[in-house]
Amino acid sequence: NREVLGVLIVCDKKSRRPFSKKDEVLLENVGRVCAMALKNAQLHSQMQDDYLKTIMAFAAALDARDPYTRWHSENVTRYSIEIAKTLRFSRARIENLRRAALLHDIGKIGISDRILLKAGKLTPEEFEQIKLHPLKGEAIIRNLPFLKEITLLIRHHHERYDGKGYPDGIKGEKIELGARILAVADSFDAMTSDRPYRKAMPLDEAINQLKVNKGTQFSPEVVDCFLSVLKSNPKIIHP
Repeated sequence: NREVLGVLIVCDKKSRRPFSKKDEVLLENVGRVCAMALKNAQLHSQMQDDYLKTIMAFAAALDARDPYTRWHSENVTRYSIEIAKTLRFSRARIENLRRAALLHDIGKIGISDRILLKAGKLTPEEFEQIKLHPLKGEAIIRNLPFLKEITLLIRHHHERYDGKGYPDGIKGEKIELGARILAVADSFDAMTSDRPYRKAMPLDEAINQLKVNKGTQFSPEVVDCFLSVLKSNPKIIHP
């Protein structure tokens, strides 16, 4: 059975003359071309859905490694999107940020559990290994065409506004705004979540840390925006 994708309706010719066999052949060819275009659009949409499911599976697999950060990717995504909406990001830009937030720590797949799940303080050598995860994450997604627009967001989500971050040490407005958003969302969730080596920081203290580090670690614009989000929608925190 042939699949029906649509209907081509032709009411009349401009010349008011009867339709000829030649017209019929032409319309059949137009119908075939339209059907191919519709089918390709459906396949593209399905492929994008499959890609998104793959992204979600990656994020879930990463969070599952550490029970203390089980919902980290989802929390960072939720905070990032709310900041982006307040900053009036376009729909396409929000979607890219959402993907980047879900996958911002994907490079930690390449970090050993001995270091990643260590209950005590990391040694300088171990911390240097942790600091490689933005580069590892970029390397993982670099060859996936549908994720090419988020590679720098992954690479730069640990850059600092004062230029003392990693891996590239870029500063200020040279850091992509999406990466600056991720930095605030990531740090806030880390501060307000239990970790193997410490309990979650009280909300007031975490908010104060954002304020204290505004202009040094964090983008002032993003911090101010996030604080307004928290004030208007406090339920956004670990719902």
